[in-house]
Amino acid sequence: GTCMDMCPEFERHEREYQKDVDEWEKIPNTNPKRIDHVRAVKKYRRSAAGNDDPLPSDLRPPAVLKKTLDYLLHTLLPTYGLAATYAFIRDRTRSIRTDFVIQHVKDAVAIECFERIARFHILAVHVFCEPEERTGETDDPVKGFDYRLEVEQMMKSKLFLLNLDSLQSLIQFYDDRPLSAPPSPNEAEFRAYYLLAHIRSTSSLRRLHSLPGHIFNSPILQAALEFQSYSQALSLTAPSTATHKSRTKTATSSLPLQNFFSRFFKRVSNPVTSYLMACLLEFHFGGVRRSAIHALWKAYSTRHRGVPIGEVGVLLGMALSAEHVDEEAVADVVRTFGIRVEEDDGDGFGKRVLLSRVSRFDCECN
Repeated sequence: GTCMDMCPEFERHEREYQKDVDEWEKIPNTNPKRIDHVRAVKKYRRSAAGNDDPLPSDLRPPAVLKKTLDYLLHTLLPTYGLAATYAFIRDRTRSIRTDFVIQHVKDAVAIECFERIARFHILAVHVFCEPEERTGETDDPVKGFDYRLEVEQMMKSKLFLLNLDSLQSLIQFYDDRPLSAPPSPNEAEFRAYYLLAHIRSTSSLRRLHSLPGHIFNSPILQAALEFQSYSQALSLTAPSTATHKSRTKTATSSLPLQNFFSRFFKRVSNPVTSYLMACLLEFHFGGVRRSAIHALWKAYSTRHRGVPIGEVGVLLGMALSAEHVDEEAVADVVRTFGIRVEEDDGDGFGKRVLLSRVSRFDCECN
């Protein structure tokens, strides 16, 4: 590419004529919006059948793509915040990835840019994953955020057009790198993220065995493998609609499962687990908690009075100690699976989760 600006000149004039100028690239106090030729950033456009290949003047070389990403993440984002700029940055980073892919650039600059974009997507999933975090002072959701679409962009497979997913593309970049090329300093980190994003996939685990020893044995990848082993154990004993109509085979099969989900949440809260790893693991909390509640439901006898809600909250990884548990949040989670919560009856034990007084665990909820 020969375009040395963040946005090609033709596109800048075209979008101004079509009144397609974003808030973050307009000249202030202009109506209709006039485009700021310094702040404008190339917009993502879907490829269509029959379209000609882009002109060199429409493609930005790697150095300009890196400069554009620096502007988005180091200037625009910290100045105006994630909620306000998310939709714009998501679209423009997608355009950056497209320019790299079209030019078949897989060098160190491309890898660095894709790594930074992947971190942005992981963080966005965490920040906006809860409804209260997706909203500001009003009840309107953060403009442009679609949780399912964000997860798709982060985790979708190579089969999708142009392979724009940053994590999948990164793994391909690492795999295609010549043996003579210097190793990427962050490869172990993103191999770990990829494994956590596809934590129930056996194929993602198999491809790790061919990695060099210094990557496979790195602490962050070993931590990801530990989480993957917990997830596999939980999946093997997860409830299903066909087998859990009633309480059968109680404590014997449930106690080992309790150990796995307890270890899972303790490992998440361990300071050794990085912040972005925890952000990715958060996506799997619902499934782990589902297995955890099912294990508790099976383990307690029908004569048990119930479990203090604070203890259940700790077991579900919702607080480090019973004193810090948000009781309403725990109650909302267990009620999702048909489990009743008994209000404080003044006996000094507070609210109880009645794991033993339901006839059927609602395993279809997630």
